[in-house]
Amino acid sequence: MTGKKEIILRLILMVLRSTVPFGIAWFRFYMNQVYPVPLDMSFNWVIVGIYAIFNAIVTYRYARMWIDLHSLKDLICSQVLATLISDLVIYIVLALLIRNLPSIPVMLITLGFQVGLIVVGSLASEILRPMKDES
Repeated sequence: MTGKKEIILRLILMVLRSTVPFGIAWFRFYMNQVYPVPLDMSFNWVIVGIYAIFNAIVTYRYARMWIDLHSLKDLICSQVLATLISDLVIYIVLALLIRNLPSIPVMLITLGFQVGLIVVGSLASEILRPMKDES
């Protein structure tokens, strides 16, 4: 893979690391709290899609995709910061949809899983990169 394709693939993987835990939290917990009526399934996917798009924009701005120029610590910190910003914005959106404050423990558990996936994914990409460069 070269340049642009590799950057796009990395962006997709970075966004998936944050979006998958949020999607699980939405479908398992928040989806049934939306007032006043249960929503169509397509609306639920729209909420997860909005989160993914916003997260992609923020991740691109903070992570900058220039992984080769940054240390692993910088990469993890920038992804965690982008995830925190995305989660804060979606928390406000959830408060408007639910018309009440969303459950903070669920958001903290989701954030913990997101940070865990970010760290594991970043470490895995760092470990696999030398193998790729050698071949």
